Amino acid sequence: RWFPTGKVLFMAPTRSLVMQQVDACYSIVGIPKNDTATMIGAGGSIQSRAEQWRNKRVFFATPQVVANDAARENFPVKSAVCLVVDEAHRATGQYAYVTAIQRIAAQNPRFRIMALTATPGSTIQKVQEVIAANFEM
Repeated sequence: RWFPTGKVLFMAPTRSLVMQQVDACYSIVGIPKNDTATMIGAGGSIQSRAEQWRNKRVFFATPQVVANDAARENFPVKSAVCLVVDEAHRATGQYAYVTAIQRIAAQNPRFRIMALTATPGSTIQKVQEVIAANFEM
């Protein structure tokens, strides 16, 4: 209601984890399927994905798809309001999460990130690397 045209992205590092997010959101949260798109890199043309980015509101994707579509300007990054990053401890260095977030942040300073992980790091320095990659734009 606060962002009636905003886009919400659920990102996970593998196709199987993306599909787990899809199942959980449909069965637990009750997100209407007609408002969603699943983008895992297999199948579907770039043109088809661009149309989905324009017409859907909730997306389940791998970070590679988000980074690539943002680079191609198929994804309207200014419409992103929330990114849910599963397995966020992977978001360091040159990993696709970092690229995707940087590409969105370059054009949209007003989105939010929810970073989820069960293994944030064994040291404060490792935890800080994840925070810096996700939040220090």
